[in-house]
Amino acid sequence: MFASLAEGTSTVRNYLLSPDAQAMIIACRALGATIDIHDDKLIITGVAGKPKTPDNVIDCGNSGQVL
Repeated sequence: MFASLAEGTSTVRNYLLSPDAQAMIIACRALGATIDIHDDKLIITGVAGKPKTPDNVIDCGNSGQVL
């Protein structure tokens, strides 16, 4: 989430691919971040503190962290 709000590109290594993480990726993409998923890392280009308005409602699933 923080990398999605930051300026520039960040790398997150050894992330846990869980339903909550998937929901967060979808939510961050809906707010304008670019997230490329690789085998053991995420490459995230943030929105520089200026998230866009989503086109639709963001489905958080059962994730309290995404909510």
